[in-house]
Amino acid sequence: MQPSELTTEWLQAELRALRQGEPLSPTWEGSHQLEGASASVSAYLEQLVRAHIPPLYADNIGTISRAEANTIIGRVFGTGDPNLEAWIALYYRYLSPVKISVEALAEAAHVDVRQWRRRVTRGQDLLLEQLQQAEIAAHNQQRRLHLRQYLPPPEQLRLFGIQKHVENLITRLTSAEGPALVGLDGLGGIGKTTLAQAVAEQLAATELFTDILWVSAKQTRLSPVGEIQTLSAPVLTLDQLLLRLATQLGREDLIACTPENRTKALSLTFHSAPYLVIVDNLETMVDHQTLVLQLQSMRGMSHFIFTSRQSLRDYDFVYAFSVPPLSREDSLALLQYELEHRNRWLPGMEITDLLTLYQAVDGIPLALKLLAAQLGRLPLVQILEGLHNARGMASETLYNFIYRHTWDLLQDPARQLLLNMLLTSPQGEDFAWLQATSGLSAPQMDTAIKQLQEYSLLLISGSLQQPLYQLHRLTTTFLQTDILSQW
Repeated sequence: MQPSELTTEWLQAELRALRQGEPLSPTWEGSHQLEGASASVSAYLEQLVRAHIPPLYADNIGTISRAEANTIIGRVFGTGDPNLEAWIALYYRYLSPVKISVEALAEAAHVDVRQWRRRVTRGQDLLLEQLQQAEIAAHNQQRRLHLRQYLPPPEQLRLFGIQKHVENLITRLTSAEGPALVGLDGLGGIGKTTLAQAVAEQLAATELFTDILWVSAKQTRLSPVGEIQTLSAPVLTLDQLLLRLATQLGREDLIACTPENRTKALSLTFHSAPYLVIVDNLETMVDHQTLVLQLQSMRGMSHFIFTSRQSLRDYDFVYAFSVPPLSREDSLALLQYELEHRNRWLPGMEITDLLTLYQAVDGIPLALKLLAAQLGRLPLVQILEGLHNARGMASETLYNFIYRHTWDLLQDPARQLLLNMLLTSPQGEDFAWLQATSGLSAPQMDTAIKQLQEYSLLLISGSLQQPLYQLHRLTTTFLQTDILSQW
């Protein structure tokens, strides 16, 4: 049932049919507001009407005699409330089990028949408005569920420190002058996927997009207990991506098409209506640079969000946003929530203990969550020792998950420079020092620096004239324990 189908003439015909015990129109069969309801149409309409009548009258109007009905009608029409009079008039004209003529109803209300009919007409208008609002709400709920059908389930019930980023991205995505493509980059575990999902969830509550599609190239994920789990059917090529999009769009006819025809058909779809497409873990896809260019040419009225450990700042048509670590305040709030949620808030634990954990991992949400999971199984001192010398964590958990994939993507000069930077001072070293000690040529240094920046493995301080480069402490731990230990 579409709200536009709910007209005054339609409602009048339905009410007459109800009163005379005749079949109702098939319009109700497509009503979203009645889906899953056990009540009949008559019971549903009576429920809507009763909701606007005070309990003093509504509790008795369905089971009383004609004489009692006359009393209630007379009392209601003595209140001077025009809407209450309209609801009561509508009820006794069409829905009441007590059948009373129009003339008798008008007499009970102490008005003439014409005035009574006006009250009934007013009641029909009020009921029609309620039906239209209910159908619109039901349509919107159905639409929100449809838009969310491809979004992954949230990994946590509460989010910390990202609402301002969500608002920023939504403003850009919904602005007429905003970017059509958005790239969210940052270190593994920093919250790129969480941010993309929060943006998609909020946009699903609007009327801005025809559909929201989500395709993931993620091959593994970290379970809540810190174990690596392999995911099935990751999307790794452009053609696999387009096949997945075609399936989500309900275009199974495109599966047997040639890649060229499939691309043309999807391009036409994205040009004809606004879609939101999220591609998660872009950097793991084969030739993802070509993929970005291809989707840019196909986008039309649609928008794309990419999450990637590699920045997309080289593309002038992409708004690149580097997801920052959580602030001190948000990190402490996340730690406290995780500990309480896991029933690991220990007697005697102080905020200063949480502050120590935050300082050890610099606000990376994934690291904070895993540390919270370890508290209670390991003493705080041992966990802090483990963060310092990387002996407090099991194999293939936090650092391997966060850094291993990024390491595999690095070219040899970047790997060489990264290992060489284990020798840098805590304050960082300048470009000349790094080149002299790494043995890399100038072109190799440029390539290595750029790639390490793209994957958020470098911290840059100093000044514009004299930048200093240093490693994030988690990067240092990973290199010392996971890379050097294998050599």
